[in-house]
Amino acid sequence: MELRRPPILASRKILIAEDNFLEAEDMRQAVISAAGVVLGPAPSIQQSLWLIDQDRPDAAPVSAVVGGLPATLVIKRLDALGIPFMVVTGYAREVLPPELSSAPYVGKPFYREELIEGLVAALDLPAG
Repeated sequence: MELRRPPILASRKILIAEDNFLEAEDMRQAVISAAGVVLGPAPSIQQSLWLIDQDRPDAAPVSAVVGGLPATLVIKRLDALGIPFMVVTGYAREVLPPELSSAPYVGKPFYREELIEGLVAALDLPAG
């Protein structure tokens, strides 16, 4: 008999703001495996902002740099709307802009479980 994991993200809409295809795909697979709905991945600031406005996400892992630009505009929009987010980056927390340095943080490279645990915590969901 196979034991099935509970649907931790239970159809929550998760925006992935990441311009690295392989990392974005890894995030996408992690969200899908936890029964979440993926918005994106968005490889640019503009597309991230458009997705936020078009289909308001429930949470978002956001790379510190998206499309070659700091993700501060994305973070500010999410914060203004009360949408929880976490920064997923290879940069040390100390070198991030102030808007990003106090946010929940997952270092790259990351484990899928780490990403899901961060989203669960950001959404204040019971752990699965």
